[in-house]
Amino acid sequence: MLKQINEDKWDKMYGGETLSSLPYSVNKFEKAHGITFERYEEGGIGGCYCTFIKISKNKYFLQGFGDKDNQEPGVSLEMDGCNPSPKHSLNDIASTLNIAIESMPWVREDLSTPRWMLTRQGDDGNEVEIFRTHRKIVADWAMSQYEKPGNKQCYFVIEKT
Repeated sequence: MLKQINEDKWDKMYGGETLSSLPYSVNKFEKAHGITFERYEEGGIGGCYCTFIKISKNKYFLQGFGDKDNQEPGVSLEMDGCNPSPKHSLNDIASTLNIAIESMPWVREDLSTPRWMLTRQGDDGNEVEIFRTHRKIVADWAMSQYEKPGNKQCYFVIEKT
């Protein structure tokens, strides 16, 4: 089920990872799925449109550029940066929107699970996973937030393949 959500439901700490572009203009997506995009100005690009949606348990950021009827480059779709299964999400999106993955103008090549893991050392000395992300820089940033003064636990960023 496709549901529009508020921006505050999007987890900005972990950012987004572009998953695909969709074969829609902003207008076509709005009409087909009853979702409203907000217009905003982006420096160097001009007018852009965005919205946030939820399909099953996963959240997505959709963005269109230029004219609302412009189907080139289409609507860009980002998944949550901690999404554990991009391949499953892509299939879920295609099924929910009733489109073939092959009809998407662009699809992320690497659909593997997130490989950067932020962990902490538990009180018992064992490693405890906090979350995984697709980009090391995001894991490093999150670790710096957890290591703020006053926090006595040890945190590590580990690559898991």
